[in-house]
Formats: sequence, structure tokens, C-alpha cells
Amino acid sequence: MFASVTWLFFDMGSTLLDETESYALWFARAAELTGGALSAQDIAREYEAGMARYCPAIAAQLRPYGFTGTSTAHLYPIELDRPYPYAVAVVAQLAKHYKLGIIANQLPGSVARLASFGLGDYFDLVVASAEEGVSKPDPRIFELALSRANCPPEQAVMIGDRLDNDIYPAKQLGMKTIRLLQGYAACQEPRDEAYTADATLSSLTDLLATLIPA
Repeated sequence: MFASVTWLFFDMGSTLLDETESYALWFARAAELTGGALSAQDIAREYEAGMARYCPAIAAQLRPYGFTGTSTAHLYPIELDRPYPYAVAVVAQLAKHYKLGIIANQLPGSVARLASFGLGDYFDLVVASAEEGVSKPDPRIFELALSRANCPPEQAVMIGDRLDNDIYPAKQLGMKTIRLLQGYAACQEPRDEAYTADATLSSLTDLLATLIPA
């Protein structure tokens, strides 16, 4: 299935980066805006339920309690994101066999963040929403990455945790896809074949056996 692949494109959050602590504080900060009407656990449950419906949005849970914004992104503590313990080792091995890129919805500074985590040297291309002005699942961000990589879609794999943001749009363009069951998006069920990844793996470490020839 992956024999013709030359490029691997990764999402960042809950794919390369463990967001567990970040989500916990994000939900706690959001709960404070309700004056105690909702707990962090309440918001976590609602967020997961929304993710299962392909429409996660903390703001929707807060509006009945007076929140008037359209996003709670400013509450997210990006500084608490950390690479999964095995991320650098896995990426280093894959970089010996493929060109690596990033396609991610991220705040500004993704290149510097990857470098600070010891991941920067392994990625040949970083296409992030803040710098490009377009976000997943918009196919244009995938097309931009493929164009800059000079890579036809059938020779590329998109690796991510979300069926709606990563798997579906990449498949629509003809890319191969690998889903990692990490983070809150692990609860998502494919709506149909268009949302079903070519391979579904438990974690990053499984990529080695899947993508590196024996």
C-alpha cells in the first residue's frame, strides 16, 4: 500500500505532541468562565462528545453561561504541549527513508516549536495554518504542502489523529492516510469509506513497522 510513498506529512497536536496537560488546563480555564456552573470534567465530556460528532467547540458549551466569543483558543496553554516520549526516535528513523513534512492547524511559530522539541531537523517542510492563512480541513492547505514538496498526492501519506481534519480531506485529494488513535479524536467513528484511513494504528511507534521495509 505504501510502496510508492516518498513523503510523509504529519499533524502536530495529538499526533507528534501530547496535549494531555494542555487540554486539562484549557478545560479548567473554560470552566472558570461559567462561574462554577460547569466543571473542567463537564467541559471535557462535552468536548469529547462534540469531537465524536465532528464538531468540537468549547465555546458552544460556554454560551449558555454568558460567553460571547466565537473561540476559546486564547485559553489554550500551548506551552504545555510536549512531544510524545517516543516521537523524536520514531521521526528520526522515518527520516532515513522518507521526506517529512507538517500540515497542521497551529498558532504562529511552528518551526521554532519543532526545533525546541528536538524535531526540527527532521522536517523538510512545515505548512501551518497561522502562517498560511488557511486551516484544515480546507483542501487548499494540503494542496499547498504537496505543491511545495513537488509531490503527487498518491506518493504522499497524511498521518493524523482526526478523521474530519486529517483523513477525509487528504483522501479526497488522493493522498494515502494513516490514523493514530491518540488524544480526544480517538472517539471518532468513520462516517463512511471516505472517512476511513488506509491504516489505523495505536500510536506513533507503530509507524515504524508499517512504513519501514523489513
